[in-house]
Amino acid sequence: EKMILNILRKALKKTRKTYMQAYRQTENRKRMYKDALIRLESKMRFKKVIKQALRVKAKEDADRFVKALELEQTAKVKMITRNADVGVDAKQILGFEPKVQSMTQKVHDRESYL
Repeated sequence: EKMILNILRKALKKTRKTYMQAYRQTENRKRMYKDALIRLESKMRFKKVIKQALRVKAKEDADRFVKALELEQTAKVKMITRNADVGVDAKQILGFEPKVQSMTQKVHDRESYL
């Protein structure tokens, strides 16, 4: 009888131990999943922000490119009407140089105007 009780007690102890272990593991797993989910959400939000910014930038670039093309076309048309060499780069005609130069030109124009 004592032996049977001992065996039962040991078995109960073992099951309690395994149960607690399993409980701890599930809690840890839950916490891990929660953390991973939070990380994923923040990452997705970050990606969304980046994508939006890129979309805006791409649109601005496209608009700028279209404007440049239109300027180039009008310049070429002007060149043809002047009976000049069409091979001349339209950017040279328009003075399509860096912005710094255009700013200095503006300053010179203002000085000459004054």
